[in-house]
Amino acid sequence: MMDFRITYDREADAAYLCLTENSTHSVQQISGITLPDMLGEIEIDLDSAGRVIGIEFVHASQILPREMIDQI
Repeated sequence: MMDFRITYDREADAAYLCLTENSTHSVQQISGITLPDMLGEIEIDLDSAGRVIGIEFVHASQILPREMIDQI
């Protein structure tokens, strides 16, 4: 089973879900994922093979459950 980490920067109101166990760097990003009434944004980081290595939640307090943010 793979472990993942989630961090939250209160000042930036951004959360990051890291899906890799090592320090793989993002080489490509899918950004600007939103819905019509969504107040935040989701960005997906990919490695050189096109695999998802992380997900960033911009304006995280607007799109993630408060309980989740409080536990980070």
